[in-house]
Amino acid sequence: MLQPIYVKMPITIDEKHAYHAKGFRVIDERFKPADVENEPQVEEEKPRQRRRRNAAEEE
Repeated sequence: MLQPIYVKMPITIDEKHAYHAKGFRVIDERFKPADVENEPQVEEEKPRQRRRRNAAEEE
């Protein structure tokens, strides 16, 4: 069963799929119950930096 996580909407479909892959069920934070305090921490993956190509290397 997926663990609920409350996220500020809107989010993209890709972000929702990423949360599902990590085992979370995405719910809009406006529906977050008042008694829920400890929210699971999700580690955000940093996008890989692309190596810049030098025009001189291509020739």
